Amino acid sequence: MKNFMKRMIRLSLLLCICIGATGCQKYNTPKYRERRADEDADRMTKVLKNNFSYKLILNDDGGFGNDRSKIFEFSLKKPQTLKHFKKMDQEGKEDYNGLIDGFEFPKNFHKKQYKSELSKLFKAKDCKYYFIKGRFKKNEEHADEMYIYAQSLNKGYYYLFII
Repeated sequence: MKNFMKRMIRLSLLLCICIGATGCQKYNTPKYRERRADEDADRMTKVLKNNFSYKLILNDDGGFGNDRSKIFEFSLKKPQTLKHFKKMDQEGKEDYNGLIDGFEFPKNFHKKQYKSELSKLFKAKDCKYYFIKGRFKKNEEHADEMYIYAQSLNKGYYYLFII
């Protein structure tokens, strides 16, 4: 009887390990990451609503679950005033600082160049921002998003932080 119980425990552990490995493999495939990147870019389409081009400049796929942080650089095909955007003010800078604190920048990230470009954006007289504070809901991800854009430079950044 003891041998039977030991075999059952070993078999159960082996089964759990196999199921866990299969689950990890599913979420670590290039196809899954690519689909998720497309979903993240689709978030921009909901706000920008016109033709724009973008480049992913930071992609940190966190360490657990759905956690990720991304920075996209974007420009509009036709520079224009964006709805819902507010003039960059102290509150906007505080929102930015609070959001960016959650980001981890890898060693190979060109932080000086990024900060230089961002500084130009903040100094532009027409710099505007749009901050979307996520809410925790049962069984859903929490996403904070922020857009910073200057029409005169036709340049902006989109920040996505998901936990």
